[in-house]
Amino acid sequence: MIKSLINFHNRLSDKDFIWFPFTVLRPRPEVTISQPRVWLMTICFSSYGLLVLILKSLAFGSSPYPGLGQDYFLLFIGFFLWFQFVTAPLWNQRAQTIAVRKGKPHG
Repeated sequence: MIKSLINFHNRLSDKDFIWFPFTVLRPRPEVTISQPRVWLMTICFSSYGLLVLILKSLAFGSSPYPGLGQDYFLLFIGFFLWFQFVTAPLWNQRAQTIAVRKGKPHG
């Protein structure tokens, strides 16, 4: 069951559309996601999420609302928690498995 979840998550994480527009942040499958990369991913994706919220607000004829700081904070926390406790551990599990198969240290 756990292995199926890891495989499903990693197959999904291998898709370009998941990483859009930050496909350059996606490491190769055999490379672990480091803590600095988690922070960089969090900053990039939460900023992009905020931009989408601003553009949505403008598209529907309203000016950006005063809660943008709060929204950014929530996006930041949400993305950080997801990357820190879901994406990185599952990705790193696969990277370590690949490294063991190849007989090389991961990283």
